[in-house]
Amino acid sequence: MGIDPRKVTFLSTGGQASRSAAVEAGTTMGARLSLYTLQLKRKGSATSQIGTARLSVPPSIFVVKKDALQSKRKALKAMLLAMMEVSEQHKINKELSLQLIRKHLRLQNPEVIDAAYEDG
Repeated sequence: MGIDPRKVTFLSTGGQASRSAAVEAGTTMGARLSLYTLQLKRKGSATSQIGTARLSVPPSIFVVKKDALQSKRKALKAMLLAMMEVSEQHKINKELSLQLIRKHLRLQNPEVIDAAYEDG
């Protein structure tokens, strides 16, 4: 999708409360959340749902500060499209997904790897 992965930095900012606080404080541009979205929206952040309309609760919410949404719209759109493509590939190619989970999460336990795949 045209995103250079070397120019993307993912930060571990803790649980949802910590990630919400990091977005609000401006120390991170966006975060994946399933809670706190109404609170952040009320404080001026934009939200984008990733998931399907068939679900009553969205599986993922990506929160971005409004100024970042305006100034980095093209890159954010490309990232969201890439995430949707990865989600589709995850469903289509289970073996590749399991290999990537094993490699990048450094997991060895087949039961945990399978649970990570099912959660994805």
